[in-house]
Amino acid sequence: MTAVDAGLPLSTAQTDVWFDEQLSGGGLAYAMADYLDIRGPLDTAVFEAALHRLAEEAECFRARFFEIDGEPRQVIEPLTELPVRYPDLTGEADPEAAAVAWMHEDMRRPFALTDFPLFRGALLKLGPERHFWYLTTHHLVGDGFSAAICHRRLGELYNALLAGESTEPGALPSFRHLIEADLAYHESAHLARDREFWGRHFDSTPDLVSLSGKEPAPARGFLRRSMVLPEASAHAVRAAVARAKVTLPTFVIAAMAAYTQRISGINDLLLTVPVAARAGVKSRTIPGMMANYLPLRMRVEPDRTPNELLAQASKELAQTLKHQRYHVNQIRRDIGVRSDERRPFGGPFVNVLPPDPGLTLGACTTRLNNLSTGITNDLSVTVLDALDGEIELHLNGNPDLYDAEGVRTHLDRFAAFLDRFARADPDGVLGRIDVLGAEERDSVLAQGTGPIGPVGDGVVSRVRAFAAARPEAVAVVDDSGSVTYAGLVGRASALSRRLPGAGLVGVLADPGIGFVAAVLGVLGSGGAYVPLDPSMPVARLAGLLADSGAGSLITGPDYQELAAEIAEAVGVSIVPLDDAEDPAEGLAPVSGVDGDLAYVIFTSGSTGKPKGAMVHRR
Repeated sequence: MTAVDAGLPLSTAQTDVWFDEQLSGGGLAYAMADYLDIRGPLDTAVFEAALHRLAEEAECFRARFFEIDGEPRQVIEPLTELPVRYPDLTGEADPEAAAVAWMHEDMRRPFALTDFPLFRGALLKLGPERHFWYLTTHHLVGDGFSAAICHRRLGELYNALLAGESTEPGALPSFRHLIEADLAYHESAHLARDREFWGRHFDSTPDLVSLSGKEPAPARGFLRRSMVLPEASAHAVRAAVARAKVTLPTFVIAAMAAYTQRISGINDLLLTVPVAARAGVKSRTIPGMMANYLPLRMRVEPDRTPNELLAQASKELAQTLKHQRYHVNQIRRDIGVRSDERRPFGGPFVNVLPPDPGLTLGACTTRLNNLSTGITNDLSVTVLDALDGEIELHLNGNPDLYDAEGVRTHLDRFAAFLDRFARADPDGVLGRIDVLGAEERDSVLAQGTGPIGPVGDGVVSRVRAFAAARPEAVAVVDDSGSVTYAGLVGRASALSRRLPGAGLVGVLADPGIGFVAAVLGVLGSGGAYVPLDPSMPVARLAGLLADSGAGSLITGPDYQELAAEIAEAVGVSIVPLDDAEDPAEGLAPVSGVDGDLAYVIFTSGSTGKPKGAMVHRR
């Protein structure tokens, strides 16, 4: 086989997609799709000729893929016939709705890696002067940046052909240059500098956050919900962007970081962002799959200001973009993320598309509409910045992790949060920006708790009220026996008298009567608790207490020696659990309100240093 027969190697991004599809058995949602809403007297014959010329120039769309000794290769082949259909929907009662339904039905047909070509399109006729140009493309042959290149070039070709002018000016360079630039990067000093940056940027393996609360799953489809921000919200966002002197992508990233922190309770988190991963003017004029996905590390403290968060997002994004060609899989390996982890980095995927180019086709005007940006491993938000000032939000969720209602809830909640974030005092406190609207907050608080009581009517008061009504009812059962509600609140009250008051308290006890009494005792004293697993090593337990700042340690009868070792290491006082009870008529006063801290729970630390999530009583 000659060198020509062997074709071209794949780019790093293509190789990633190829092997991901191979290892999964195929069927992953590696396809992007959008359509141009064309209004005006479109010359369909000229448009078709422009499409043929574009397919000749954009060589990536004529790539056929195969393997040689297990190595993927690609060869550029002629394309005598375009995979384009021409549905006429003018007879439909609602041609626009019929066209949208037609495109969504087509998107349900997955590509196979053996297909040629790996794209298909349709020019849907809705009326005498209304057409949709629809295109779906497998990520092996193109990315979002490629789509923008092709839209621009399609307009140039159509207008030149319509005017009878030469189409040579602006012709797209050969795809080979893009592959050669990618290979050259991997032999350059830039690679070493990028590796050093990413290694320095992550000194430990970060936690990967999913707002689903479920284990990762392969992305074989997606659920999408979309909305246009209300005009007042869009105006508020643009005003806040101008006031902060940042870009719209920076603003959306900062808002999503704040939203994710409020939902997850994790302050040191990652978002995932797509980048073009191209250097040099020439590479930015050639369509082809080069896209990369990078982690944005955001530290979101509730007592910081929106301005501080925006400045952090701007700095983080600027630093990251300088090193955007270092591939996602290599970053993951370098920072210790498991190779089989499906989430790109954790946190939602944030993709702010460039403004609609406002493409003109002769006397026709167009508007770009996105249908899919491709694979969605977890949760992905796509933001479209329209020329007319509208801001569109599209939220995709992996259907194995989210249901349709969950995706809609996140979309509505984030849109409302984006509005509140934009209108918030730039020098105010992030923690005062509500993540829930009043109606949703009331609904959440009412679930399983009955009517919402006044501030201060917390769990300890509710348990005491139940104990007063039914003192002999069984409250807790464990291997040692059971305890009534009267006995439980009596033990909790007696314990609370021996605690130092508001502050963090470690709880080292087996699940059961003692543990529940300890929790109620801590909360009743106005404090918050840190649950500890007695099976962990002393050093680990001591480290968690030290990190939390707890000053005392409630200890079950089986763990006195372990507690003594911990106390010696970090200097906490030990409060033994016993059976002492206060009488019903002599219970200790209850301290604390619903807004106070309830507990701090630490992550497992399997991907780095354990991190503590704080949860308040409400």
